[in-house]
Amino acid sequence: GSKPGERVFFYFSGLGYFEADASGAPKEGFVAADAVVGPGTPPAIANMISADEFHDLVKSLAGRKVTVVIDAGFSGIVSGGAAQPLKNNGSIRAVALGAQTRSIVVEPAAKEQKAEGAPLGAAGLGDNVAVFSAAAGGQAPVIADGQGAFTKAFVDAIKDKGADTNHDGVITNEKILTFVREKTACADQTACPLGLTP
Repeated sequence: GSKPGERVFFYFSGLGYFEADASGAPKEGFVAADAVVGPGTPPAIANMISADEFHDLVKSLAGRKVTVVIDAGFSGIVSGGAAQPLKNNGSIRAVALGAQTRSIVVEPAAKEQKAEGAPLGAAGLGDNVAVFSAAAGGQAPVIADGQGAFTKAFVDAIKDKGADTNHDGVITNEKILTFVREKTACADQTACPLGLTP
């Protein structure tokens, strides 16, 4: 429903995952609310929104200023305890961590994807598209105090003008990125065994 000249803001918080494309290479995507986890290792996920579908959608927004914010990882399965078999009970989309530490199972195909760099990047989407993601390919985002640390930092950067570090009243994408990276930095490798690069 948007028109050229308008702004579009897309936000996704949840689980990023990957599926094999026609050549068998892993491709990232979003596990949507109506996704269904199937059998297999790694499991097939029906109704997943692929990176290609998402890129096509963004490309269809020519003439608009588009900001994409993704608080999801694409590293594999993240759980609140020991790794468990996948069940189609919603847990793949909303993991309840509680006070437990995370257990991260990096699936073999994700290791190949990690080497490719940022997931769902802005390459080829045009000059009017900015993509912010909580983690680089193969990394898991940080959950702190029951919420995504990346989302909190992004909101603080804008709402509380935390990104306006030189106090000129202007908040740019570059300032937001710098602020978010500083606030979600992960020096503790026990909390971020795969590293973290928003």
